Amino acid sequence: MTIRSGADRYGFQIIAHVDSAFTPSDDPATALAQLKDKKPCWVDTVDASGYVLPMGFFGKYEVPIKSGNAAAFVGGHPAVVRAVYAKGICDFGATFVDARTSPAIQKDLPDAMDQVMVVYTSEPFIPKDTVSFPPDLPAEVRAKIVEALLKIAETQDGKKALKTVFQIDGLKAADDTLFDELRVYLEASGLDVATLFK
Repeated sequence: MTIRSGADRYGFQIIAHVDSAFTPSDDPATALAQLKDKKPCWVDTVDASGYVLPMGFFGKYEVPIKSGNAAAFVGGHPAVVRAVYAKGICDFGATFVDARTSPAIQKDLPDAMDQVMVVYTSEPFIPKDTVSFPPDLPAEVRAKIVEALLKIAETQDGKKALKTVFQIDGLKAADDTLFDELRVYLEASGLDVATLFK
């Protein structure tokens, strides 16, 4: 798995305009209950922090929200921040932590941190990018690939290449248990992963 900015996992946040009646909370049940039957702005249907896993939280805490054509898929994390900032497009949005500080947002909406509040922030449980293998790839082949990638990542040239090409700081070994928590929220989301990628 990749390491970026010193971390191998990240979280999502639920954001809303400061003029909304929502109150920030560290408790997911309390924070999400306020959003019952409200209209979300999502990134897209395959984005982990901008749709899939937040949907899992809404499912786990049994908070119905508007879906289908009543939801807005705006195509990017900065776009979600912009939509919430503009008001009238959606009642709340979901992004990675903290999309409000992205260069494009800071340039175009310098007061975004004041106008867009965080209603809830998840723990960092979403793995950053991974190198994953199909189940039928022999274990010895997997082991050789992992060993080679980790060796490359330990060299100066390898570190430079990873930073230049992928903007990552390094690699570390992981196994399939890395995805256990994601599976819980994916199941709670009610989404069928197979259909998301068609």
